[in-house]
Amino acid sequence: MLENGKKFLGLGCFYLEFSDAIKEDDGERILGCWQYLLPIIKSSGRKNYSIEVLCMLCQFEFEPPPRQAQELIWNRCVSTHNAPGRMIPCDLYQEHLNRIVKDGIRRLNTNKTDNVILKLGKTIGMISPLLDNVKKPSGLHNAPGFSEDLNKITEHLKIFSYRRADHIKLFPIHVTLSIHVIKMHNTLDNQFHL
Repeated sequence: MLENGKKFLGLGCFYLEFSDAIKEDDGERILGCWQYLLPIIKSSGRKNYSIEVLCMLCQFEFEPPPRQAQELIWNRCVSTHNAPGRMIPCDLYQEHLNRIVKDGIRRLNTNKTDNVILKLGKTIGMISPLLDNVKKPSGLHNAPGFSEDLNKITEHLKIFSYRRADHIKLFPIHVTLSIHVIKMHNTLDNQFHL
């Protein structure tokens, strides 16, 4: 039970670290997170994803020219809100643009020709900022909280079922999680020579 709790907390901390690195556009932290994710992706049977991650890490590790190295580190995120801490990954932004193009093609109805679709693809860079300005949220909708879901998960896994004085023992769990992450990082360094 304690091991499941450690794994749950460790993966949760890793997720927060990875999402914060993306939001802050910290390329070195993003690459470090991908190094941690590589064996997880490989062990889950995702061969193509693991090859892509390994190629990305190898591109950075095998001494590219300085300009290309900087591009590999810092060109991972896109700012869509022009504010610090609001970045999204480049591939997610590309998916947003693909959705806009597919919506435009669907609305063409009988006017679908290669020439019109090509023009639509070329104008997407000018159309997407205009659509962002039109689709501003009104502020009347609140984002749903996740505390109820988190309580259900922790109650189901019985991670935090402790008695009165046991809350003091949470600090050593954090220390052991840090030790596990350091051991995992050292194992990756030795196995992949990163």
